Amino acid sequence: TRYSGPQDHGWCTGYTCQRRISLFHGVAANMSYSLHFTSTSPQHLRLMMLNAEPETAVRVGVFYSTPQRLDVYVDGALVAPGNAQWNAERTEYTLVAPSYEGEFVPAVSSSVAGANYFERGEQTLHVVLRGGAPVEVRVSPMLFVSFDVPAMTLEAFYSSELVPKLALLLGVPADKLRATRVVREDGGARRRRRRRSATVLHVEIAVSGRPPLRLDVTNVTPSPLPFGLLSLIWPDVGRAALGNLSTALGVNITGAKIIKPMPPAGSVAWDKMASVPVNWSDPWLPVPELGSLVLAVEPMAGPLGQPFLVQPALRADDRDGNCMEFGVTSWSVLALLKNTSGEMVPYLNGTKTIAFSGCWANFSDLSITQTGK
Repeated sequence: TRYSGPQDHGWCTGYTCQRRISLFHGVAANMSYSLHFTSTSPQHLRLMMLNAEPETAVRVGVFYSTPQRLDVYVDGALVAPGNAQWNAERTEYTLVAPSYEGEFVPAVSSSVAGANYFERGEQTLHVVLRGGAPVEVRVSPMLFVSFDVPAMTLEAFYSSELVPKLALLLGVPADKLRATRVVREDGGARRRRRRRSATVLHVEIAVSGRPPLRLDVTNVTPSPLPFGLLSLIWPDVGRAALGNLSTALGVNITGAKIIKPMPPAGSVAWDKMASVPVNWSDPWLPVPELGSLVLAVEPMAGPLGQPFLVQPALRADDRDGNCMEFGVTSWSVLALLKNTSGEMVPYLNGTKTIAFSGCWANFSDLSITQTGK
């Protein structure tokens, strides 16, 4: 809202010491507002109402392009989301799914400064501001993993120990993993049309630590998992490409996807992320499933000790025979030389380990230094 004010401000009657300020900005109380940033949303955000009484309130909806965990603090104390369900010790909470749209969105009239709820469908954090109570929002890095498993009841899923097995595979404590969403992937109408078709469970798991209960207390409550550790975890999810994820978890895994954790503010990775336009598309990155490795270009030997006249090239195809993109994890291939007996021999020179680019692994300087069988 814009307000018109006095035409001139000054401290004398002369023209030279007058300053023209006739426009002021403000917000109407007891209303809801949306906040969108032109670039990447900040990791530390402080919101407050200036020159407002404690009974004055507004609700702000802040858009975040990447669904990380958002911790809200008022006066240094954590304000749990409206859908938080605390444990008996009140040291940790789980998030309850809404039974209807807008169930946990805080009302503007809420008496709790910092009352909040993250609406996943709109990727918007709704938070209540009250006069005299600054609200601080902090982004904590979180790794999301989703996949589909064969049809089973929810009771069977939770008794299958799938989450502890995944924690063991990723090398993190089981209490750092939490199943945030487990739903059957079949609609009612579809089920009536195809009653005999198999259904699947869609599972989403978040990997993160507990939020600190206070900002001014250190080494008392567990801190969130650091980005460095999370960045070491997500390549392990790439085992789904070879089917190893299914073997490790003891159940057939399909449609694996991840959302990478947000790098820490001030890091090179963060500066790179913040320098590009916000990606408004689906944040989930699919984990490709390898169908085959094809020797698309066979090598052609040249003079002994010289690089091959034609260097070999491998292509990775998915299960449908299409070029497979390694968008989530990095893959590399190692070239070895064997004799006719199947034994490795040390006569291969050049760069023998190369990374895939797209779906291709192109060797460039391989050569053989000795003849033999």
